[in-house]
Amino acid sequence: MINRVKDLLNEISSLPPKLRSKSGNAIDFMHQCLKTILPLVERSPDLRFLSRDAQRAVTLHNVPFLGGINATLVAREANAYKNTIFMTGSSVLFGNDFMMKCAQDNERFLPNGNLYRLMFFVLMFSSNCSIIIFKDKEDIRTTASSIELIHMQDIYVTTVWKYLIYLYGFNGAVMHFSAIVKNILDFFARTEEVLKNLSYNILVDKVVTQLECSLSVAD
Repeated sequence: MINRVKDLLNEISSLPPKLRSKSGNAIDFMHQCLKTILPLVERSPDLRFLSRDAQRAVTLHNVPFLGGINATLVAREANAYKNTIFMTGSSVLFGNDFMMKCAQDNERFLPNGNLYRLMFFVLMFSSNCSIIIFKDKEDIRTTASSIELIHMQDIYVTTVWKYLIYLYGFNGAVMHFSAIVKNILDFFARTEEVLKNLSYNILVDKVVTQLECSLSVAD
């Protein structure tokens, strides 16, 4: 998936100058980045152990935020934030100030992307890790039980902590864990801004729908 994103970025860069900065290119690139969350979630055996209602709650409440985090990691690995053409096209869609903030946040991310992907699963098994938006038509059964999720979270939190201690020792683990939490909180602020963008919401809805269909077929 990351190679596909890199290829798409190269394709955009090879277009004639007038076509490179179109917002449609940024939308295509963002969609590809968001879609990289699908294999991560679909192949999680722990997600299969949850009830159908809990799976739906996780999908609806957590994927919009987690998809954005994963998209940010993929964009970083594709060096998108250092690509002038990508930044220009994305600024047309999201605004220059927003993209500059994203690039600054990206610089503060720790170089080890595996740490964020492990934390990704800690957040995935949260009852709600997204910004709360009231939906009067949402079925109350999509509110997952914390008891059903907390065991999964415990496993991944322990895994993250042991991995940090293995890499950096106790004191280093404390500092790196604090840095990861700070990065995630920063990303919450970016999510609040980007959720005001209609194009982004449409992309997220597509990914959520695709994931729900995939889980239903698996059941």
